[in-house]
Amino acid sequence: MVGRDGEAAPQVVRVRMGNCRKAALFAVVDALLPDLRRLLAEGKRVIEIH
Repeated sequence: MVGRDGEAAPQVVRVRMGNCRKAALFAVVDALLPDLRRLLAEGKRVIEIH
């Protein structure tokens, strides 16, 4: 995907979580990281996790 100025559009990963401790947040992100990397490698630019 290319932005208006001709440069590559940034990859965006958006994660929205409720109130949680830092350890819980990192555990969730660590579990999802392989899938997020795969989706980004496949060209997906916006990934929302609710």
